[in-house]
Amino acid sequence: MIKVICLVLTILCLSTISLVSSFTFTLQQVKDTILITPSIQLTINARIYDTLNQEITANCTGSTQVRTCRLGNIPSGLITITDGLDSATTPITLAPYITFVSGQLTTYADNYYNGPVRINGKFFEPNYSYKVNYLNGYTNHSDIQVPTSNTTFAITTGYIGIGTHLNVSVTKFNSSVSVVSTAYNTSMGKPFINDQTFNAKVVNAAQGILYLSNLCNPADCGDNAVTISYYNQSSFQSVTFSREFVTFFISENWSFGNVQVKVADQVSNNLFFSPLFANTALITDIQPHPFVQSGNVTITGRFLKETDYSGNNPWKFMIEKSSNNNTQVLDQYTYLSNQYPYVIELYVPPGTAPSISSVSKLNYQQAGKIIIEGDEFDETNLLVTIGSTECTNATIEVSVSRRRVVCYFDAQELPTNQAKTLPVVVQVDGLVSVPPGSFSYIGGEGSTTTTTTTTTTTGASDASTNTPIHLFVVAILVLLLIV
Repeated sequence: MIKVICLVLTILCLSTISLVSSFTFTLQQVKDTILITPSIQLTINARIYDTLNQEITANCTGSTQVRTCRLGNIPSGLITITDGLDSATTPITLAPYITFVSGQLTTYADNYYNGPVRINGKFFEPNYSYKVNYLNGYTNHSDIQVPTSNTTFAITTGYIGIGTHLNVSVTKFNSSVSVVSTAYNTSMGKPFINDQTFNAKVVNAAQGILYLSNLCNPADCGDNAVTISYYNQSSFQSVTFSREFVTFFISENWSFGNVQVKVADQVSNNLFFSPLFANTALITDIQPHPFVQSGNVTITGRFLKETDYSGNNPWKFMIEKSSNNNTQVLDQYTYLSNQYPYVIELYVPPGTAPSISSVSKLNYQQAGKIIIEGDEFDETNLLVTIGSTECTNATIEVSVSRRRVVCYFDAQELPTNQAKTLPVVVQVDGLVSVPPGSFSYIGGEGSTTTTTTTTTTTGASDASTNTPIHLFVVAILVLLLIV
């Protein structure tokens, strides 16, 4: 009985000894693989298991002394090796492995036009916080993020950075360990000038404003991250800026031209900064007043320098008639003062005289509306006469194809010429229609359509056509004579 018990105990002791590993191994992560270095040579029967206890032996290459194994997207944990009756484990905290980062990033994630800034890869664990690191010669900061899955970070807020290229890495950290991924190099979008404003309401304190994408707050990128260049020069100067715009001072004698904004090492598009975008009138005085219809006119104003930065003349002076919105370019002008306050003398040539193509008619001595059609009609100092009588309340009407004058004629004046017509004259701004139009009545003694018939005793006759009204009157007279 004693011998049997001892035999059983001996077997148990041997079994316990066989479960104690006779080897150890070290792990080194290289991207998404691990390099396994055992303390002794492994046999061909060695089996390797990942942190999910899934065998990955088939994904390993190398010798009995060093194995390189590609890992699936697994969490940190224990790597296990069994070799016959021996078994050993080693813990590993897997560093994130980045396979992709969104390109053409904006300086802030919430401005990214393609949606969230995405970082794709392996070994992301949603139950951990990570530091997303942004680094280049102009950017060096981190932001705490939690992955949305074991393959993705979707970043929707926070400062990203500035500079043409940006290295992005991810650090996993907790109280005992910190591992960082290899950096992924991505690109940043350029600054782009979208709009401009010229605040010129205060004399000697005018301000230019440029609105850009891909700017940054000085608190994020530093006070000297953004500079400006004027007139296509290679040198850039400090400028006041915020996340949305840059501002710069403009003197009254400023030469307008191209501006560019530089953010870190990236230069924006060219924009011609023009005084035409001023939020107040540039012309402060016009003499003589009221405005003359032709001759010399003197204007005084601000920011009207004769040439721009490149020596080109940027100005075109025009007059516009408010009644018809027609504009006339004034090519002849002289600068009397080419510094603030600017004084320019303009020559306004005479306009084009109106012309008449047709005049409507009225019944004989019946007052009413006259319609005059033609060209170059305008309500500026508009005067219409029919004969020697003013056609009152003259206004301009716009028909489908042309403009016409409408006025009221009292029909008191009668024609005295052989043609039985009255001359019609339209005057605009002192310019008189030549030749005059022609007005005639319908019916009556002044009508050009009235005809009479006379029969001579010799049988010769001169015929003309009477109107029905005239014939009716003659018939009545004949009857009265008979009675």
